[in-house]
This record gives sequence, structure tokens and C-alpha cells, in this order.
Amino acid sequence: ALSRVGDKGKGISSPYIITGLTNDKSYDFLLNGRIDGGEGGPVASLSPKTPRLSGNAWLAGNSVSSGTLMRSVAYGLTTSGASTYSYVAVGHGGKIYTTPDIDGKRSYGAIDSGVLQPLNWISPTGTQVSGGIDLKGIVYAVGPSKYIAVGTAGSVAYSSDINNWTTLDSTVTGTSNTLNAVANNGSSLVVAVGDNGTIRYSTDGTSWSAANAITPATSANLYGVAYSAKGEWVAVGDGGTVLTSTDGSNWTATTQSGALKSVAAVTHVANSIITYAFVAVGSDGTVLTRTDDNAWSAQTLAGSFHAASAGSRLVAAGTNGAIFTCEIPCVSWVVPPTKPATTETIFGLLNAQNTYTAVGSNSLSIYSY
Repeated sequence: ALSRVGDKGKGISSPYIITGLTNDKSYDFLLNGRIDGGEGGPVASLSPKTPRLSGNAWLAGNSVSSGTLMRSVAYGLTTSGASTYSYVAVGHGGKIYTTPDIDGKRSYGAIDSGVLQPLNWISPTGTQVSGGIDLKGIVYAVGPSKYIAVGTAGSVAYSSDINNWTTLDSTVTGTSNTLNAVANNGSSLVVAVGDNGTIRYSTDGTSWSAANAITPATSANLYGVAYSAKGEWVAVGDGGTVLTSTDGSNWTATTQSGALKSVAAVTHVANSIITYAFVAVGSDGTVLTRTDDNAWSAQTLAGSFHAASAGSRLVAAGTNGAIFTCEIPCVSWVVPPTKPATTETIFGLLNAQNTYTAVGSNSLSIYSY
């Protein structure tokens, strides 16, 4: 097929995106150019390229300082009002590491010789979080343009520039329970969940309110929370606890299965059909999936999972570097053909810019694009 990429000297945008290709099928590309309808120059032939979904091949990234237990990773604006983006990872001992997204087109990083270069994690030099706080989760909140992290003793830390962090204690959040995860609805609302059924929400990251109602009430430890563009929040925790909400304040609790540790949501579009999907994973190998308004479907895999993410496919990750992927609407889970050998546990997993980024125990950092 011929694809015309320029018109009368207007040039082309970069990168030029070709649609309609089939994953895992090899394609040859020939490039030629001409001016004002004249004769074209020599044809340039590129080596065959095979498109694929991210999550198929995993590579080792540059780790943070040795021995650090990293729990979560987020992606957003470098500073409020900026046009550049960064990754921010948090962990135990108040540890925070950042790295700029070095490609101006907001892709994961620079590509040299056809290989995506791993991110280089660095420590902020501004005001930091106390080493006595273990940070468990982080999110970039679009509305207030802040990174918001949560952790032990009801602590919340936020930053508008990834360098200087303000810490809020239990007197502000209204709880001394550990907050394990945090999510944003793509606008102003931020929801954090934690031990003993704790749920807190905020619209600015600085003022926090307790959930209005959880029906029926639950004291289960909650470890994951996610928001779907369909307008639904889902939180998960011990004993197969699954809570849903449309406003972040009023929640309905159900019991599914598994010792659930994480949940993720994605809006999937294929052949002009929109599917809203959730995936939740558990330390006992449980994997729950749900699409649209259907019931949850449970499977048990050979692994112990602490992290879930969703993009072009669903991903479950956990101990000993275990990774499984599943194509939406998700029938069969498979192990990626390529991934680093490791005995570390993946705790944080993010899909941003069509790339999965994972962090974990003992400075683990891996990625897939």
C-alpha cells in the first residue's frame, strides 16, 4: 500500500503514525520523496518491523539506590503548568525518586539503535518526606496538578514540582491508619484507601474527608483503588473485599475472592467498540477481571501478586518477578516470552505512554514497551 506523508512542502509531523497494522506480523517499509511532482530520489529501505503490544518483552531498568523498597510509581507534569513530564517513584523510609521524561514528544525515553533507554532515577534535592514514613502509593492528580503520595500513620505528602514535598499527618487526614493506595479520576477528585476499611478523599491534596458511607461497613484492610472513565471507583482488599462508588464518598461493599492487593482500570477501544475493564490481583494468586457491567470473573494463577496495571492488555505482577498478561476482554493469562530473571517482588506497576514501568523490592526497576 502507498501512504502519502507530505503535501506540497507542508512536510510531515513526527512521529508519523501508521494505523491498521496487525500485531506480531512483520512489515517491510520503503521510503521515497519528491518535490513538486518531480522524480523521486533513491528508495530507502528500512529493516522489517513487527508491531506488538507492550507487556510482551520486559527489560531491566536502571535501579534506584541499593536495597530500597519501592512501592509505587506515577507519571505526570514535572511542575504545575509545565509542558514537560516526569516519573516519580516512592518507597519505604520516605524515599522518593524522580526522572524526567527526556523525549519532548512525551514517550518513555530516547530510543538509540532501536532500543528504548531505561530511565535514570535521581533523588530530589528539595524538602523531603521524613524517613520515619513508609510511602505506599502515589498518583499524579490532574486537577490540582500535584503528585500525591500516601503512607503509614495516615500520612500524605504532596508536591507541585517533584522536588519539594509537604507532609500532612493524621491530624489533617483524620486517620492514623496506614494509607496503602491512592488514585485520581483524571480531574480533581483523589481517593486514598488503607487499613481497617479506611477511605479518605480530597479535591486538592491538602484537605481530606472521610467517606460518607460504606454499605455494608467493612474493617478489611484496603490495598488498591482505581477509577474508570466510565465514572466508577473500585477499591479492593483482604478477604476478597471489593467496594464500588460513583462519587468517592459513598461505597457499596461486596465479597468476591482472594487476598486482593491491587486493582487497575482501563478504557479499551478495538474496532470502534469501547470496553471498560478492571483487573484486581491477590497475594494468593487470585486474579479478578470485569468488563463493562458484567460480573467479576475469578481465576487462580501460579504466583503471588501485588501489582496490577492495564493498557493495551491487562498485567498482573508480584513475587519473584512474576508477570502475567491477558488480552482484553481477557480469557487466558500468559507469561511474557521475555523478562528479566529476578527473585524480587514487584509492588508498583504503571502504564503510561504505552509503556509499563514497574518498581519493587531491593531497588527493582523494569519496563516494557
